[in-house]
Amino acid sequence: WVEKELYSGSVFRTLLTIIQVFTLDSWASDIARPLLMIGKWGAVVIFIVTIIICNMGVLNIIISLMVERISEMKQDSEQRNGKILAWVESKILKFIR
Repeated sequence: WVEKELYSGSVFRTLLTIIQVFTLDSWASDIARPLLMIGKWGAVVIFIVTIIICNMGVLNIIISLMVERISEMKQDSEQRNGKILAWVESKILKFIR
């Protein structure tokens, strides 16, 4: 692999390569295709598994945050509606008496 030092010469460069793969920033043309050309199928499979695991993990976190926020909004809305209903009921009871 001609650009081996550029993408995996040190721990920091390897970390940047993993981030490049994770963000899908031209990982196929810069990393995967050159590895496939020299027959490193295992490395390409590792990169694909990394993409799947990392992207699914981030999606899971984003969706869980959205669900949690919607749940909080629902509870706030129910509390607000409950206070309004209690106030209206008290006004109706005062009017009836």
